[in-house]
Amino acid sequence: MRLRNPKTPWNLRTLLFLSKVTSNYGESWLRPVLWFLGVLFVGALIGLNGGLLQHKTARQLSLTSIADWGEALGFLLATAFHIKVSENWFEPTTVSNTLSLWTGILCPIFLALTILGIRNRLKR
Repeated sequence: MRLRNPKTPWNLRTLLFLSKVTSNYGESWLRPVLWFLGVLFVGALIGLNGGLLQHKTARQLSLTSIADWGEALGFLLATAFHIKVSENWFEPTTVSNTLSLWTGILCPIFLALTILGIRNRLKR
């Protein structure tokens, strides 16, 4: 109701809208899982297009190679779960630093919303 109320401040409306879209106010467990997977997929796509460079060979990863997709997704999963990986995995570029920052922030949020949705389902 507060989302539709015209007297609600815009910043609260924005937060309510994001909560509704990403987790249905904590009621859905599937939406955060899909957002988590979406963040990983889009992050891997940006990383492969934007220039993730392997540290050992200094070659850019390719969109057409399944192995390169696996490396990019593995890198993003490691940063999403804050697993300490070898710092020699990729060259420290703006792309890899930005991707690791955003996946390190967004993915734990979506995992927490997933757990909240599961908790609310079991609580009924």
